[in-house]
Amino acid sequence: MTPEEAWSGRKPSVNHFRVFGCLAHVHIPDSQRKKLDSKSKKCVLLG
Repeated sequence: MTPEEAWSGRKPSVNHFRVFGCLAHVHIPDSQRKKLDSKSKKCVLLG
């Protein structure tokens, strides 16, 4: 549940989200990867 959802009581719309084109790296915890897997995953920032 998002803070907006808790405050207004309805699910927020994400229709206005746009791709910035800014690369981001998300860390993958040790428990979800094997020894030779990469430690992060490339993503694109939305906003």
